[in-house]
Amino acid sequence: MTREEVEEEIRADLAKLNCAQSDFSLPDCAPADPHVLGQGPEFTYVFRDTQRTVDGAELVFLFVEQLTVKLVRDAEELTRAAKKAGLLARMRTKRGGFGCGADNYSRQTWMEGHVRLMSAVHEGWGTRVALNYEMMLRKFPLTQEERTNTRKLDLSAYGVE
Repeated sequence: MTREEVEEEIRADLAKLNCAQSDFSLPDCAPADPHVLGQGPEFTYVFRDTQRTVDGAELVFLFVEQLTVKLVRDAEELTRAAKKAGLLARMRTKRGGFGCGADNYSRQTWMEGHVRLMSAVHEGWGTRVALNYEMMLRKFPLTQEERTNTRKLDLSAYGVE
């Protein structure tokens, strides 16, 4: 795939989720994180000071995964009910709004939503993301609070039940 074909495929995948971005293009230089070097068929994917060589299909997956996880994390944040303010809330703000136990945050909420979004784009991608989260949760299990606070996100705006 060429760079233009990859960008076209990403735009088509986002359109499947009612998130058309007709002007989407792959970032091609730092400080954008991630960014992509090359015109295809192989690309250098640069993310957090690491580089790896990927083909066009993998590059499409990586960017759709990144864009959709932002959608579900934002949706999860809108469903939170704050329990207490103070130090923990300030810590969470510094960490980008995730973790620290200041409200009813649950990784399971956005992870499950992310699997549903990725499945809506491509069934295999939903499976791939689900397996990744399963491995992550085996290493870093949900806390009791996260299990208690798990909610199902309304993703109907993206055409997903």
